Amino acid sequence: MCMSRIRILLVTDNELLAYAMASELIERAEITFVLTPGEALARVARGERYDLILCSLDLKPSLALHAAIARKNAKLAGRMMVFDRRRVRQVIEMASELDVGHRSYQRAIGGSARASGA
Repeated sequence: MCMSRIRILLVTDNELLAYAMASELIERAEITFVLTPGEALARVARGERYDLILCSLDLKPSLALHAAIARKNAKLAGRMMVFDRRRVRQVIEMASELDVGHRSYQRAIGGSARASGA
């Protein structure tokens, strides 16, 4: 069975974290990473399409980004996961198992987001 590559927007202020996550997910996902919420919002506003947004910022900027994305694209905001750096391994594992063709990731994201404590 051939799995589609999912498109992930990774928002983090830690460039090393972004490279580490991208290297882990490169086989399964097309990763775009940005270092600021403004860059992420600009990409969404331009209509760039993502299956998942992973956000590893402090809580306040993460929530502000989520609200701004929700105003632009409510469906995409529902596929945004905020996580802290202690959960990187779990997030990578979850993202590597997603199947874009079946959109089964929506349920996985909801469960993981609650479990992350973010």
